[in-house]
Amino acid sequence: MIDFNNFEDKLKEKRETTQTTAQADSAEIVFEEVMVARDEGKPSAASTSQANNIFSVLVVLLALIAPIPLGGARPVPQMMLAIAAAVLCTLQMLVIYQIDPKRKPPITQHPLITIAGALFVIGLLLQFLPIGREIGLQDGTIIETAKLTLAGGPSLQGIIRWCSYALVFIVALGVAENINRVERMMSWIFYGILVHAVFALITFSFLGDSFLWGEKTYYLGYATGTFVNRNTFATFIGMGIITGIAVTIKKFNEPQMRRPGGSKGITPRHIEAAMRLCMLALMGGTLLATQSRAGMAATVVGGVVTLLLMNKKAGVKMRKTALWLVGVGAVFGTVFLFSFGQGVIERAIFTAGDSDSRIELYRQTLTMIAAHPLLGYGFDNYQIAFEIFHRDEVSTTLIWERAHNTYLALWSEAGVILGSIPPAIVAMAFVSSFAAWKRREHGFIGPAVACGVIVQAALHSLVDFSFEFPGVNFVFVIILALGVANFRRKSA
Repeated sequence: MIDFNNFEDKLKEKRETTQTTAQADSAEIVFEEVMVARDEGKPSAASTSQANNIFSVLVVLLALIAPIPLGGARPVPQMMLAIAAAVLCTLQMLVIYQIDPKRKPPITQHPLITIAGALFVIGLLLQFLPIGREIGLQDGTIIETAKLTLAGGPSLQGIIRWCSYALVFIVALGVAENINRVERMMSWIFYGILVHAVFALITFSFLGDSFLWGEKTYYLGYATGTFVNRNTFATFIGMGIITGIAVTIKKFNEPQMRRPGGSKGITPRHIEAAMRLCMLALMGGTLLATQSRAGMAATVVGGVVTLLLMNKKAGVKMRKTALWLVGVGAVFGTVFLFSFGQGVIERAIFTAGDSDSRIELYRQTLTMIAAHPLLGYGFDNYQIAFEIFHRDEVSTTLIWERAHNTYLALWSEAGVILGSIPPAIVAMAFVSSFAAWKRREHGFIGPAVACGVIVQAALHSLVDFSFEFPGVNFVFVIILALGVANFRRKSA
């Protein structure tokens, strides 16, 4: 028989014992504050990548803004652009150093280009040494100079302009270590130049051939956009076309998911590629509206180079590429020749006299170079020096500011040895870009575009001075950087 009274007493006793034990245990618990060390000094790949994403936008934006003030062809815009490039490069170095002090600048991966660029700047600075020399005029008069350069002002401006190219190259190289970022930057360049092309067509066709900066007094009847010179504008548009070719081919050849029973017809990818082809067609119309023969020829050759490189990596057969070139070329060529192309044909047929004058200009420039082949006459001093050797065979009613040949201009201003360094740097960039294209299975759009644009630059520089201004060169050096850059294995 159960004694419930006794049972309740035992249960109450057990509860009191349990509470006493819990209180004793809680009294013995000691909370110790443990400091958890945070490795704040460890570099964050995500932070570096985020910073480089920002700088990639800024450097491309700077390059696309550079042509707006007269194509960057005037001293004041050039100095402003140089300051902007210096600030951007300094900020990038400080931010990246703050995130990862042990990170090596990507420019150290290209010692030959770095050393060559530094030697060129040092050589130009040596032209300011107080070493006088004698220069003979055509009438036998001897001019004595106080320095190696005829005029220090233009030389100093030229050095600053050259350094701005180097700074933009350094910034672009620093952000070009990520494959996705490189592809985005290529797209931005394409779309940015497309905006310039649309603006040029609007001002040329619908606003009475107007000019952003006032009354248009040069190259009436030709599309120039925000540039003063139509050939320089044609070069700028040509770089956009070459970049657009690569961007379009990449989009068209991108792998896509196949669904069972799905249609193999037109896909969103094909529609986007077709839209980009229409954009390329519009840019081609703008190029023809400039009526620049050299600009068109150089763009065609550079575009074919990029097209072949892109299709080769995509596994497209050469025969199919050739047929595509012929077909598209015939269609677009017919359309554009009936719209803007008549002027190009007329200029090709009826301007033989211009060619004779240009050849004579080259001959007289070679005479300048032969007189002082080692030292030249001072960077950016071609206009001053040419007056010493200017003869009647070349029109004396014009002021010849440029040699209309970048190679001859460099040799006449800096001497044959020092003046050969910039072409050598571009040649090294081509070799490096082509090597990167050969070894990569992915991320080859940068090298492919760089090779095409370098070919364009090499050809156009034979007959013009387009690659002597920031409006063109900022985009040019960014494309070079995207071509020679080495990708990091981790996010950067």
